Amino acid sequence: MEAQRVATLERVVLRCRDLPLLPRFDFNGDYVARLVSGDPETERHFARYFGDLLSLKLRSRLRSAALVEDAKQETFTRVLTSLKRKGGLAVPETLGAFVNSVCKTSCWRCTDPARVRRRSRTATMGRTSGRRARNR
Repeated sequence: MEAQRVATLERVVLRCRDLPLLPRFDFNGDYVARLVSGDPETERHFARYFGDLLSLKLRSRLRSAALVEDAKQETFTRVLTSLKRKGGLAVPETLGAFVNSVCKTSCWRCTDPARVRRRSRTATMGRTSGRRARNR
């Protein structure tokens, strides 16, 4: 058991070494306002800054690359949607913590057994109805 734990930690450390080091960024109200307004440069920075961090976190919790990508995209979508709502983020300096908490929720949504069953049933129904349409 201990050897398995060490091997897992070594893989995580190797993944961390592969990530480019980005300087820590202090988020503020101006940054969040630019992000909400759709400023392309700010959106690129946001995606670059959080993209690798989210991938690393999600890869340690989800089994497939497709689920990792789905959860990452859901996280970005939910964060931007929340920021654009009236009231948005009360304290802009907490953007990093907010993204992290949304990521945890997205990860849970991808692994919740009831949601997974619904998603697989929907996918199966879609494939079945596609076959029926072609057979007609």
